[in-house]
Amino acid sequence: MTRPVQLLMGPLLFLCGIVFLYYGQQEASKARALADHGKTAPAQAISITKTRNQLGIDSYRAELTFVAADGFKMDLFSEVPESSVETLKRGGSVDLRYLPEDPNQVEVVGVTGGADNLRLMGIGLLIVGAIVSWWKIFRKGARTGG
Repeated sequence: MTRPVQLLMGPLLFLCGIVFLYYGQQEASKARALADHGKTAPAQAISITKTRNQLGIDSYRAELTFVAADGFKMDLFSEVPESSVETLKRGGSVDLRYLPEDPNQVEVVGVTGGADNLRLMGIGLLIVGAIVSWWKIFRKGARTGG
């Protein structure tokens, strides 16, 4: 690696940690609001897609449509639990929660968000960034004798 990249690695990791923490906190706030005063509505599937990741784990993504209490109709894409896939394929519905003040904030009941993972990754990046920055300063001080 070039010298400027080496010097900036720690601060960049630290900055990435802050960004991950911010978005993790946003997800956690949304989840709390949905749990606190979210409304439940049934949603029907328009289409369901199965994907497999590099580890061979299957996941299901569905295009869902639902009508909010005020008559607002919305289509969205969301992960759906494997237990709901057969029901959706037969024309059944899956429950989801939405915020009445912002129907765009939606999550399928039974699908957990990634807020905890984002926050843990952010904390890890903050720690690694701080260690790398400290190491660069310490090594530089040891080399120059100060």
